[in-house]
Amino acid sequence: MVNELYDVVMLCTDKTIKNIPQYYNFFEKNILKKNLIIIGKKELRLEIEGISKKIIFLDEDTILNTGGGYNGIKRALKERSDDASECRAGWYFQQFLKMAYALICEDSSYLVWDSDTIPTHKVDMYENGLKIFDVKTEYHKPYFDTIQRLFPFLEKSNNYSFISEHMLFDKEIMRELIKKIEENDTLQGDCFWEKIISAISVEDIAESGFSEFETYGTYVEYFHKNEYGIRNWESLREGTIFFRNGIQYNMLDYLSKKYDAISFESHKSHKIMQKFLGYKIFQNLVCIKIFIGIKELLKKMMSHPIQ
Repeated sequence: MVNELYDVVMLCTDKTIKNIPQYYNFFEKNILKKNLIIIGKKELRLEIEGISKKIIFLDEDTILNTGGGYNGIKRALKERSDDASECRAGWYFQQFLKMAYALICEDSSYLVWDSDTIPTHKVDMYENGLKIFDVKTEYHKPYFDTIQRLFPFLEKSNNYSFISEHMLFDKEIMRELIKKIEENDTLQGDCFWEKIISAISVEDIAESGFSEFETYGTYVEYFHKNEYGIRNWESLREGTIFFRNGIQYNMLDYLSKKYDAISFESHKSHKIMQKFLGYKIFQNLVCIKIFIGIKELLKKMMSHPIQ
C-alpha cells in the first residue's frame, strides 16, 4: 500500500475552537498532509476565518442526522438516563460525528486529532505501507461490554488500548462497521448512533460507556488485522499546568525527547495543580524535569508493584 494523503479532522466546541489559532502552526508543521477539517456549531466558523486556506469548516448538523444535532442526542440519552442527557450528550455526540465523517469523506482515510493536543514532532500515520494505530495502556471494562452488545463475537484480545489523542480511520472500514451496527436487530433504533446508545448499560451511560476508538480498533483487529500496524505512543496530558503563560520552546524541546504529544486539558485536577505549579517560579525546565521524573517513577511503581 502506498502512503496516501489524508485530511486531519478536529471536533471543536466554543472553548476548544480557541486552540486553533494558537496551535495551528504545530498542526501544519507536524500532522497536516492536506487540509484541516474543523467540525462544530455553525456559529464557530467566524472564530477561524483568515487563519489558513487549508482550514475547512463544516457545520456539525450537516454531518450527522439526529433530528436536532446535539439536542437530538440529548433527547435519545434522556430516554435512558436523565443524568447522561445532562452531562454526557456532548461527549457521545462528538464520537458519533467522528464516525459519521466516514460517510462524506472523499479520501480513503482521515485522521481524527484532538484540538487540545499538539504533536511535538512530525507524525506519519503510515509505516511500511500499513496504516498505524498509536496505542497506550488503559483498560475500561464498560467500553468492551458495549462492544460485545454491538458485536457479540468481539472481545479484547490484546494488552494495550487504542485510545490516544488521535486515530487514522479507514473510510471503507468505518462504513462497514457502521453498516454492521445498523444490521444488529437486537438493539433499538435505526441509525448506528441510536443502536450504540441502546447498547450502553444504564449503569454506565452517564459516565463513559462507549469509545469509538476502542470499538474501531477492536473491530479492525478482528476483520482487517493485516491493514494496520501498532506503534507505542507517549503523551503528556498536563500541558495546562506547565505552559500556563504560553509555550516555552526550551521546555517543548526537552519534552519532545520523551513525548510524542502534549495535551492542554482542563480537568478539575489539572486546575488544582495549576494553582500550586502555575506560578512563574515553577514555569521552567528544572521544575518540569522534576515533575516528569516523579511521573515516570510512579509509572514504573504501578507497572511493577513491590512484592
